[in-house]
Amino acid sequence: MIHQGLTPNTVSYTTLIHAFCELGKLREAQKLFKNMHTNGYLPDLCTYSVLLEGFCKQGYLGKAFRLFRAMQSTTLKPNLNSLSKGCSLMFRYTQQ
Repeated sequence: MIHQGLTPNTVSYTTLIHAFCELGKLREAQKLFKNMHTNGYLPDLCTYSVLLEGFCKQGYLGKAFRLFRAMQSTTLKPNLNSLSKGCSLMFRYTQQ
């Protein structure tokens, strides 16, 4: 994106992270998440929720929990939607 002269923002990063998560490419999603910080963009609640959902869908509950804790250390506070979605995915995964 940057190589093509386009400037990413939080929305474009979140969109790409979501796409990688939907494809099951969590490593790439995590790289973009880290690149956001490196390039001076802060993830918002939507960014965290997308990555949390990606971790939960793939069964990476430990990573989801660590990301949730990291989110709590920011000024962002999880809303009911992000919490309920993450919890229901974790519950479904543990019931399999």
